[in-house]
Amino acid sequence: MESERQKAQYVGTEIDGKWWKSYRTDGFLMRGNGHYWLEANALTFHRLLTKEPLRIPFEVITGARIGSRHAGKWLVGSPIVKIDWTSPDGVRLTSGIGMRHRSDADALVAELQRQIAGQTRDAGSASDCRPQE
Repeated sequence: MESERQKAQYVGTEIDGKWWKSYRTDGFLMRGNGHYWLEANALTFHRLLTKEPLRIPFEVITGARIGSRHAGKWLVGSPIVKIDWTSPDGVRLTSGIGMRHRSDADALVAELQRQIAGQTRDAGSASDCRPQE
C-alpha cells in the first residue's frame, strides 16, 4: 500500500521541542523541497537531489499536528505538519513538513493519527492476548 507522492518541503527535525537543536542523524539535518508519501509501515520523504529518502516508521510516531513555524523556519503562512516521534536511541523528535494547502496538511495529519491509533490498538490487543484460566 503506497500512497500517491505529494509535493512538500522538509523543514527539519527538532530535538526535545527546542527549535535551535537540530537532529543530524541519517540525513535529517538537511532541509529541502521534495515529495512525501505513505508506505505500508512508514512516512517517507525524498528531498530533491538526494539519493536516499527519509523514513519515519509509523510505530515510532507519537503524534501529528499543524503549526505555522518549525525549527526556526516560517513558510509565509503555509501550514507545517509537525510529526512527533522517538528515535531508536530514545530521543524525542519533531519533524516538520511544509505543505502548500491546509486541506493537504489536514489530510496528512488525519492519516498519521489513524496510523497511530492503529498501532496503539494492535499493541493493546497483543498485550490482551493471555491464556484464559
